[in-house]
Amino acid sequence: MKIKCLSVTAKRVEALKLAETIFTEASTFLKEHENYLRNSNDAYEIISSFLDEKKHIFDEMVVDFALNEKFIKSEVIDSKDKDYLKAMDIFAKCRQFLFNFIRKWNEYYLKAMDIFAKCRQFLFNFIRKWNECKTTQELVQLARKRTNSAIVSANVSSVNLLEPAYVEDLSFRDSTGNLRLASSDSNLPLRELKDIPLSQISIPLPKNYHWELEFNDDGIPVIVKDMLDHKGNTHPDIGSIIAYALSCKSYYRKKKQLREYLCDQGEPLTLRNVACENASGLHSSPKDANANIEIEFDDSRAHYYVKIYFAEHFDLLRKAIFIDGEDQFIPIFIDGEDQFIRSLGTSGSWYPEGGKSGASFFRTQDERFIFKQMSSIELECFRKCAPNYFDYIYTAVTEKKLTALCKIYGVYQVAYRNKQDNQEFKMDLLVMEFLFYRRKVKQLWDLKGSLRNRYASPKASAPVLLDENLVQ
Repeated sequence: MKIKCLSVTAKRVEALKLAETIFTEASTFLKEHENYLRNSNDAYEIISSFLDEKKHIFDEMVVDFALNEKFIKSEVIDSKDKDYLKAMDIFAKCRQFLFNFIRKWNEYYLKAMDIFAKCRQFLFNFIRKWNECKTTQELVQLARKRTNSAIVSANVSSVNLLEPAYVEDLSFRDSTGNLRLASSDSNLPLRELKDIPLSQISIPLPKNYHWELEFNDDGIPVIVKDMLDHKGNTHPDIGSIIAYALSCKSYYRKKKQLREYLCDQGEPLTLRNVACENASGLHSSPKDANANIEIEFDDSRAHYYVKIYFAEHFDLLRKAIFIDGEDQFIPIFIDGEDQFIRSLGTSGSWYPEGGKSGASFFRTQDERFIFKQMSSIELECFRKCAPNYFDYIYTAVTEKKLTALCKIYGVYQVAYRNKQDNQEFKMDLLVMEFLFYRRKVKQLWDLKGSLRNRYASPKASAPVLLDENLVQ
């Protein structure tokens, strides 16, 4: 797939403008409320240092986003080009970095406002109680009691709200001798607190992206997405959920543990079906119970669960196919597993013609792979025949044998729960190659070996012809 180089330039400009908008809004808040924040211990210095640090980190990230001559001199670039993939990875990391900055900024802001509100409420209550006291002894007891409670309830142990200078700045005595809240310009903390607007920074990023799910620093960045239908309703992007599971640290850790377990059990990992050698103990075929990996992750909006069936065996099979199994029509997956994960990262519903099973289908955006829903019977059948399947495909690939059997790249169970509306979703599915990827197809056939009710009208816009059409 060819990508316009101008689109890469536009992504870089978008990241820079987004950062400028966010950091400018934060800087404006600091400037407008500098006096108030400087009267609140080290609040101004802490927030200012936090902002400067994040600006510096982002500037360093953008340096790696520099466009080389390839993007400047060329009109298009291949979607699998390493420089293009690097640029898109940095773009994704820049956006998640800005998202995390906004989230932290808003958390600190709300926490600060909560503390100052408690301080203000405490002061009101203190003055009311002060005015109710009749003797000096009552005043002393009240002061000691309120000082301790202020430190605990307001979580501002470094500030004694009842120091004389502080109380005098926030209050005054009227003609009757009672304390009243001050309204002079010197009363900066209280006066500005009443006027501070809600200064949380909005998040100018796609709402259907789950930015809270952190990337694997040692892998490629994968963003879990929701699909939007024509009515504006959201549905989970199956491909991005699987891609995230395959890219996360938990998956690599569990895969390593699985490999070590198989070695400890004397079960060398192999795709060959060597059942006849089991008696000698040389090898063993994959056992379903020990071959699966389960991954769970969530954010504030949704919880996800992915079971990866025969994780290590499919990993080996994909490596064999990507290295030895490509033909002259399909370019080799140079980056192997990484490219597979990138491809799965964006998918959508797909509605092929001709099928009557009622199963759901999805297809990756680059049209490289298809997701097909599996019934419980189909899943059970595959689990039983998996050793034979791995052996057959591995032999066909490594020995360059022709086969009419479609290549399956993985089998998964995906479960999803929306925390906001409790919508739940669970599906078993397989990922297989899209046979027509980058091929010019003149006619499609769906042959079952039967002539009963197997005729399709050839007048359709994109007909899938059946058995009766073939024998005419």
